[in-house]
Amino acid sequence: MTGLQLSAITPSTRSARTTASGFILRTLRGVEGARQLCRVADLGQGWYGFGLLPAEAAARIAALDRLLARRGRTPASVEVSVCPYLKPARDAAALRGYAEAGADQVVYMVGTRGPAAIATEIEELAAALMPVAERLGAPARRR
Repeated sequence: MTGLQLSAITPSTRSARTTASGFILRTLRGVEGARQLCRVADLGQGWYGFGLLPAEAAARIAALDRLLARRGRTPASVEVSVCPYLKPARDAAALRGYAEAGADQVVYMVGTRGPAAIATEIEELAAALMPVAERLGAPARRR
């Protein structure tokens, strides 16, 4: 991985596809909570934290990493995706915070105002954040 991966999702996204700017569109489902982290530590290959700011994500990822260690697993064995949902975390500082927290991927929710508006929103996010993501390199949990 050369940098933090960015994705955009919409309620109408039905399958994975990549935009010209490199954003990956897909439908994802995630669950938050201590029991979910235990299930991920026991059997999972990935965890999706939803509605989290960087500091909140850092706390949950640290808890997951402790659970993984107790089970003899490495942090790198679980891919971590995080979505701020409607929380204010769509800038370079937040993206750096997610990377420092150990996220492999940040998923941004985009509007439902129609295909043209969604495409514009994705391209604006990509222009602002893809250069930052590429400079961040591999997430700390994968080094």
